[in-house]
Amino acid sequence: VEETFNYPVGSLHGANGGVGFAGPWDAYDPTATSWGEFRVLDGPIDYAGYVPQGNRIPTATTGSRPGLATNLQYGDRPLTPISTAANSELYLGVSFMTTKIYSGASFLRIFDSNNPDKYILVDHWRGLNEDVVGPDGELVGATAAARHFRVSLGGQTATSDPFGWQHASSKGYNVPMFVLAKFTFGEDYTVAQLAFYTSPEPLPTDEPAWQTFVGLHGAWDVNFDTLRIHAENDINRGGHLGDIRIGTTQQDVMLVPEPASMSLLGLGGLLAIRRRR
Repeated sequence: VEETFNYPVGSLHGANGGVGFAGPWDAYDPTATSWGEFRVLDGPIDYAGYVPQGNRIPTATTGSRPGLATNLQYGDRPLTPISTAANSELYLGVSFMTTKIYSGASFLRIFDSNNPDKYILVDHWRGLNEDVVGPDGELVGATAAARHFRVSLGGQTATSDPFGWQHASSKGYNVPMFVLAKFTFGEDYTVAQLAFYTSPEPLPTDEPAWQTFVGLHGAWDVNFDTLRIHAENDINRGGHLGDIRIGTTQQDVMLVPEPASMSLLGLGGLLAIRRRR
């Protein structure tokens, strides 16, 4: 699956490009006058050293969908069904860029519409003036704007670097990031792992050092058929989403290095890119 939002600037609703989908984006509710639709912005998220592709979308606008407890917005797109047969693996790669120094969340959910409790989710949180607590509950500091990513399996969640978040004071915002997640579906267990990178940090060509993981007992025999962009709906929150890729290998979901960067990868990395194509 590949979605680079390579569409004309404007509403995402009805857009129907990319690879691995079974229909267009449903990203607007015409019955809700206050609903803030997702809109395509001009230009990609440009991670240094990698080929920029397509455009991007902001994950927060004004307005909300009636009936929700908080201001939320979401857009769905049907997938060509992806099976989670025993002993299979699934990878997710996402380009992301924070745009505001404020608390908020934006995330991707992949689920089976016939079994919605079985889903995989990656989300991003930022916090203003958050306490940083050590493993024994002691206060070890405070942040001006901490940020971290989480990975979930049907509601079971794990957080990346809970005591060592990337701080806006050192990393800034409007900085391209890349989030990589791996989901392993065993015969009697399911595991999710996550790592994230900040431009211009090189992306991994081999198995990464996973920053967090969560596991569940029992097998998941489902067919993921829906990709959902689900965002907190406030113009002061969220960020921008760029490339979204889902595949059965890590190379399926990675960004493509620029030609100058390929020479630095060495022969092994170059061969891996060729295999992906």
